[in-house]
Amino acid sequence: MKKTLLEIASSYVSLTDEEARAIEELIPVVEFKAGTVLLHEGQVSQECFFILQGCIRQYVLQDGVEKTTEFFTEEQAAVSFTSYAQQVPAKHYAWKTRSRWSGVAMPRQTCTKSSPSLRR
Repeated sequence: MKKTLLEIASSYVSLTDEEARAIEELIPVVEFKAGTVLLHEGQVSQECFFILQGCIRQYVLQDGVEKTTEFFTEEQAAVSFTSYAQQVPAKHYAWKTRSRWSGVAMPRQTCTKSSPSLRR
């Protein structure tokens, strides 16, 4: 999976060996089972996601029924931007994986730190 992440990153910018190693060390690839809830309504988002395989579904509850509002699919980023950036509760109900999912779950603390190898 990490090669896939590096391949995607390399399609946007040329990476030195040092930068590729830094990505492998600082950005772990994670997996979730289908149906895993990644973010609940009212929860403050502490992670942004980049999907390597699978799909995340965003939905709201209306009269007790789940209504899908958005899908995030492979090679897309998924972030509840206002919640993540301003550290306020998320307004949509939830993000749930639709299938076995793998990708990057980047904790907020990691994004706010800077690695000398990735500063450019």
